Amino acid sequence: MRKIFKSIFFTGVIALLAVLLTSGMASAVTQVTNVQPNTDYQNGGTEILIDASIVCENVGDLVVFEAVQTQGRLMGIGVLEVECSGAGTINGPFTIPVFDGIRFRSGPFTLWARIFDTNRVFLNGQGFQLKGK
Repeated sequence: MRKIFKSIFFTGVIALLAVLLTSGMASAVTQVTNVQPNTDYQNGGTEILIDASIVCENVGDLVVFEAVQTQGRLMGIGVLEVECSGAGTINGPFTIPVFDGIRFRSGPFTLWARIFDTNRVFLNGQGFQLKGK
């Protein structure tokens, strides 16, 4: 009975390792890297300068940066879309324009990076807590 249990257990461990190894190598996905914690913007500014890099894996992938800041009843929102023109790295800085009539105030904010494929199907997302300098 012990021999059967050990055999089943060993087979299960091998199968789990195979799944983990192959799932990590399935396909590369575009991602945002090297996001710096400090960001340039002025109090009451209409744009934000983000220092980051985009590692493109597929032509036509779309990276959408969304900067969101809330302070009481005040809110700042800015959006920037960057499309991958080929495999490789796109180095920042990236300038995110803030929506008309809205301003960014001194203080921290959240940067969302959403990645979509060529059919605009959501692939991946990352969130960063940033502060101004």
